[in-house]
Amino acid sequence: MTAETHRNKTPAQRIFISYRREDTQCVAGRLSDSLSAYFGDQRVFRDSDGIAAGERFGGVIDAVLDIADAVVVLTGNQWLTATNEHGKQRLADEAGWVALEVAAALFFYAAAWTGVLGSLLTFVLY
Repeated sequence: MTAETHRNKTPAQRIFISYRREDTQCVAGRLSDSLSAYFGDQRVFRDSDGIAAGERFGGVIDAVLDIADAVVVLTGNQWLTATNEHGKQRLADEAGWVALEVAAALFFYAAAWTGVLGSLLTFVLY
């Protein structure tokens, strides 16, 4: 799903993939490929594929989360313990994108399921 697509609401299901690049980028890419093959490219959003140069990152993330039907949160071995350049835990950073994505998903979606893929914990919210 591109930034242009998320502006044009259609009844299609939309799946938002949330992940940390340093922890689960490869898994996010393969999951995005698989979901896109099944549901279609326009129904799956991953930030590295869906935000065009020059677009406001936060604005696009907010807009896509607002119309998402499902949010997949990929969590790897370092998801909980990842720190920023100041040594602060990234999940405790209220301005951190992953924390904001997860908070928005939990706020707007009533159900949550978790699954473990090896050492990878995955939440699916819809």
